[in-house]
Amino acid sequence: MNLYLFQQDLRIHDQALLNKALHDGPVIGLFIFSDSWFSKDKNGIVKKDAFYLSFIYQTLLCLNHQLKTLNVPLIIKKGVPKHVLEEIISTHNITSIYFETLPGYEERLLYSTLQSFGLPTVTDQMKSLYKTHALPFEIKDLPFVFTQFRKQIERLPKTFNENLDLIPQEKISIDSFIPNPDALGIKFIQHELIPGEKAALKHLHTYLFEKQLAKTYKETRNGMLLFDDSTKFSAYLATGTLSVRKIMNQLSLYEKTHTKNESTYWIYFELLWRDYFYYVHLQYGDRIFSKNGLGNENSTSDNPSFIQTWMQGNTGYPLIDANMRQLNQTGFMSNRGRQNVANYFTKFLKQDWRIGANYFESKLIDYDVSSNTLNWLYASGLGNDPRENRMFNYITQGERYDKHCHFIDTYLPELKHLPNHLKYKVSELSEKERQDFNIHAYPKPIKRFYNR
Repeated sequence: MNLYLFQQDLRIHDQALLNKALHDGPVIGLFIFSDSWFSKDKNGIVKKDAFYLSFIYQTLLCLNHQLKTLNVPLIIKKGVPKHVLEEIISTHNITSIYFETLPGYEERLLYSTLQSFGLPTVTDQMKSLYKTHALPFEIKDLPFVFTQFRKQIERLPKTFNENLDLIPQEKISIDSFIPNPDALGIKFIQHELIPGEKAALKHLHTYLFEKQLAKTYKETRNGMLLFDDSTKFSAYLATGTLSVRKIMNQLSLYEKTHTKNESTYWIYFELLWRDYFYYVHLQYGDRIFSKNGLGNENSTSDNPSFIQTWMQGNTGYPLIDANMRQLNQTGFMSNRGRQNVANYFTKFLKQDWRIGANYFESKLIDYDVSSNTLNWLYASGLGNDPRENRMFNYITQGERYDKHCHFIDTYLPELKHLPNHLKYKVSELSEKERQDFNIHAYPKPIKRFYNR
């Protein structure tokens, strides 16, 4: 019996490795909710919080439905991965293990465990548009600046082979095992973005061909509130319910049959950023998790009050607070929001970027270890193409990207009595003005930022 270990590839389309497992003999699928996901760090941050766990669980329900069409049972377990694997290998007489290789530290520990069982393993690389052997350079020679990388990659073909439909195996006498969410310690949450492969494929088609939003993406992508402001592909990519090659092929089709412009290019551009961070992770390994990242000495302070206030969205700066509350209430934050809250946390409050990255890992439904970590390094001036002294203006950023204050009206009801032209400047109001506008419920700044 072959074992397919599902990780961040929760789909059956464009699934070359699962295809090989099916071809090689009977196969069962396994997904593990690691006990470590439910533990907290010294700052009280649980590794995987409710929104992420719920999104993954519902994605797995869809995967189970998809796998049934292939007669592949899916087993979901919670526990210490080594112990779970030992149980599955023994119970089902596993002879080979199939899994995608990912660069994360915890993933590599898991792979070491798999190798220790002494069974044959079959692996593949499916996360990126281009496998490393197809790149025009060795990973060790990856350009340190994204623009140099992009210019070389843009010369490569932009049409990708997708694995054909999988052929079902003969039925086997093993049933799927899908515990209810309570048994796993997971709260079932209704998500605005519907989890699962079927929903992902439908969303891709709707975004490109029904709503035709790709042609205006560059104009809307900095929006922070509306569902259609951005592609919303990230959570599907992070869980592997949507193949990046599928997205690129469909985007190319849209450009051929509808519109090709700067906006459609920008979607491709951001998929290249995702690939780039994946390759940087491969290049530097665990160094990306160090306090200094890829940069020089990183001087930080340790202020637990700042950390907790930032996490709660009570800093006294509306742009920061609204974004953090959106994250806490939905498991999502826009790219514009992420840039600002990361810049505020590392550059203005001067806190250790790793704490902020850990909080994002806990909360985001689209968490991806490579993209999350290297975006935080970039924001803190410790990553690729560093801008060490870059600090945003959190007042003017809000006024620019939320001109009508719809975003902060949604997440900061304490400011509803304040005129729009003052909402992002609330940190500059006098005590009398705060009283006059009845905004005593909104916190004063934990640290004064001087608007410039």
